[in-house]
Amino acid sequence: MIERLTRVDANVRVVVITGAGDRFFCIGGEKEKNDGQLHYHNVPPVVDLYQLIDMLPVPVIAMVNGFAVGGGNVLANMCDLTVASDQATFRQVGPMMGSYDAGFGTWYLEDAVGRKRAREIWYLNRKYTAQQAQALGLVNEVAPHAEAAFHLTVACLPLLEKAASDADPARVINIGSIDGLRVPMLHTYAYSSSKAAVHHLTRVLAVELAAKHITVNAVAPGPFESKMMAETLRTFGDAIRASVPLGRIGAPEDMAGIAIFLASQAGAYLTGTVIPVDGGITVRPS
Repeated sequence: MIERLTRVDANVRVVVITGAGDRFFCIGGEKEKNDGQLHYHNVPPVVDLYQLIDMLPVPVIAMVNGFAVGGGNVLANMCDLTVASDQATFRQVGPMMGSYDAGFGTWYLEDAVGRKRAREIWYLNRKYTAQQAQALGLVNEVAPHAEAAFHLTVACLPLLEKAASDADPARVINIGSIDGLRVPMLHTYAYSSSKAAVHHLTRVLAVELAAKHITVNAVAPGPFESKMMAETLRTFGDAIRASVPLGRIGAPEDMAGIAIFLASQAGAYLTGTVIPVDGGITVRPS
């Protein structure tokens, strides 16, 4: 993430941080067994990340789509604005895990919710719904899960309009899934339905925002390595690879490439499309 944020240039008007899939925004760092001593070389560079977010000359928005736990809760709080799905959960777990704040988390938490509430959140490790987090001051807006992309676009609309021109429109790139284009093999009813909703929202917004010189497209990825897919790939990895005409799982560069295309001048005349990045799965004969 630090590497990506350091690449933000004058062409970027806003940064959105969200999680992969529908279940997790961020659940912090890995907690491993240790000898009880603090070894600073093992501490993640969270201070560098927080300072980078704080110093970026553009707004940084957290789109919390699921669990924001530990360092994930701190990350959402560090962002300038937080839009949360109504299925999101916020929680600090440091004392429970024998961990500590490796950055500015406690300081920013107190600044956001006040000293008493910050101590409650940090000491008691309670779970908070998105609505409760909004009441505490941790969240700016709560949206129904399938509508989160819509509310985020609305929140960014003034920035998009300011950046847009006839020759170089502003861009909205939504992330759907090939499971929103077909009936999936696995019984992921809610997931596939929510992704189909993202695809149709993309088309509707493309029509609505075209006059404002804003393009709206979606990417529908196939199988990629991620935390969400880890167990599925461990169990069915060989079968999934065999089902892909190109014979492999997607790589990060595949998603980066389509995003760069859509955000570049090459994609300036494209709007309302849903582009599968799936190695040919959706065109494979049944």
